[in-house]
Amino acid sequence: MTNSLAMIRFLDALDQPIAGLAHQLWVGKTLISDHLSNAQGESVWIQRPLGTVVDIRVRNITGDYQSQCTLTLSRAKASYIVRSSKLLLQAALLIRKIQPIGEYVRSTYVVKAGDTLSSIALSQHSTVAEIEILNNLEPHSLIYPNQILKIPHKKDTHISNNAPILQQQNSKHKTETPVVQVQATKPVNTSALLAQACGGEKHYQRSLARIAELHPSYQAKVIQLINTGFQTLGITWVITDGYRSPTAQGALAKNVTNAGPLQSYHQYGLAIDVVSVRQGEITYLKNDQQSVRDSQALGPIGEQLGLVWGGRFQGKNGPDYPHFELHPNAKTWRDLKPQLLQLGIQNYKKLVF
Repeated sequence: MTNSLAMIRFLDALDQPIAGLAHQLWVGKTLISDHLSNAQGESVWIQRPLGTVVDIRVRNITGDYQSQCTLTLSRAKASYIVRSSKLLLQAALLIRKIQPIGEYVRSTYVVKAGDTLSSIALSQHSTVAEIEILNNLEPHSLIYPNQILKIPHKKDTHISNNAPILQQQNSKHKTETPVVQVQATKPVNTSALLAQACGGEKHYQRSLARIAELHPSYQAKVIQLINTGFQTLGITWVITDGYRSPTAQGALAKNVTNAGPLQSYHQYGLAIDVVSVRQGEITYLKNDQQSVRDSQALGPIGEQLGLVWGGRFQGKNGPDYPHFELHPNAKTWRDLKPQLLQLGIQNYKKLVF
């Protein structure tokens, strides 16, 4: 049987490459590639028998992969182009009849006189950092009228309606940490997390999974912490630990933690460990000093959000720089433990503050 060597390239409606597009390639029920397109909009080379039908799935704004088109491998070696069928220009939707049709979660914006990156980001419900990354712009780059910029798809406005309302109050005593009052505990849409804030697809997916494990009242703050840490510091992050069962807590060595089972906010879905990612790699695996420096920069951001930062811990094991926890309505784990035991430890997300 003759094989076909094929590569897929993603272009937008202006024939510009779509870089950083999260996509999957499937043959029947088999996943053969899970990849981000490169700067030229290219996927990976694949080799399959001639006549093989490849299903191309693209990640949407909810994080799900949806089938956009299929192609049949028809040549011994070929490059296949998938174009977006949609282009948003000053609120006018232009349709190009190009097959096969592909869609991606970005639109475009035509720069007008007087526009700045900040004003565009505000009007498009995006951030300057997102626009700079999508368009390969250097920080503080000049833009000009009629320039076409790629813009992330507008985030659904209902996302913020699901977020818990958290109000930070000043501590009555300087030695106490800020208090966060939780007024609502509806689940948060984790798609608000910026993929580029996580330094790569695998770190993004890992962080999404850890966020989903948390108590709903904490999810929004964690997303805000990572997004703000990326936008302010230019550093990407991954959540390495979120919810931790009492059994897992008890298995930790004593030189790692001072807390026993049900004595850590991890058991209540109210704690995370988050570390920096540089060049796609978790920093503490290669450069512990760099990891500590990055965490020391993120710590004050978390504290401004009303979180308790482990970098201030002074126990026998010293600071825990990657650690952040939420003390909702000033409640400690001692306050929450009786309620958790009554609910059942697996029902920690039902805790009421």
